[in-house]
Amino acid sequence: MMMEGTMDFKQLTTFKRVVETGNITLAANELSYAQPTVTLHIQTLEHDLGVSLFERIGKRLVLTDAGRELYQYTQSITQIMDRIKIIGSSAGSTRSMIRLAVPPAIVKYLMCDILDDFIRNTPQTDFQIMNDHNPQKIYKYLLDGTVDFAILPGRWYSNEDVRVESLGECRQLLIADRSLDFSRLNLTVSGLGMGARMIYNHYLSSSRQDFENYLNMMDIQPDAFLEVWSIEVIKYCVAQGVGLTFVPEFVVSEEIHSGQFIEVPVNTQFESYRINLVYRKSQWETPIFKSFRENILSKFNSCIPLSAKTDL
Repeated sequence: MMMEGTMDFKQLTTFKRVVETGNITLAANELSYAQPTVTLHIQTLEHDLGVSLFERIGKRLVLTDAGRELYQYTQSITQIMDRIKIIGSSAGSTRSMIRLAVPPAIVKYLMCDILDDFIRNTPQTDFQIMNDHNPQKIYKYLLDGTVDFAILPGRWYSNEDVRVESLGECRQLLIADRSLDFSRLNLTVSGLGMGARMIYNHYLSSSRQDFENYLNMMDIQPDAFLEVWSIEVIKYCVAQGVGLTFVPEFVVSEEIHSGQFIEVPVNTQFESYRINLVYRKSQWETPIFKSFRENILSKFNSCIPLSAKTDL
């Protein structure tokens, strides 16, 4: 790349939004710029670098090789600038901010005690917790610097961008209200229907994907299914006899212990529900980040109910 002029951070921010929206008009709206301003920023970058950053294919903007390379650098630059802004905003203050992306059920059932303990011991630390059912979206938030740490269920592995550390595993169960008539069900014989309705979580939920894989393998078709994006509503529907659901045991351990819910026996060993701490390898590890990472790695597994663990 050839440098002829002086690019500024606004131009790089504009370029990043155009890449991520795929559209100059959308990028202009998000940045509160006039569309000609966005176009000028891109043209100035291309002139200063001496390369084309986009190709137009029909109405689509497609990155060139140089554009893809610049986008990678721009992601790193914006992450660094975000951290610098935090330093500037906290000048003269000892407060810190930790930004997390976590599925709602994990926050409610497994993380409250950890957060409470950490805040008690580091009272000048604030948390911003982003809840999302979509693990792919959470992963994107991590890569683009929107969050510092992600807690992700499922099978995730370290790569050149992120480090993945296991927080624990637990059993997954097919559960029903205690009034369920088991004689209506057949979950093990290939080709026979379940005779019941399934209540599923988000379509990208790792538990749902595991159970649907099992049903496909056994050639079993539920009578019908409901998709509900709330664990609490799912549990309410199960309690009302609307159908069955498949969830990590920690979500329903109290109801099983009290006898409200029962585990539906199935002649198979389901995959464990794996929970991972994920963070960028390039992340600037401040003392407070290091303390939080070490704290959650040492304490998270103890928050999983003993009966639910798979590593006993």
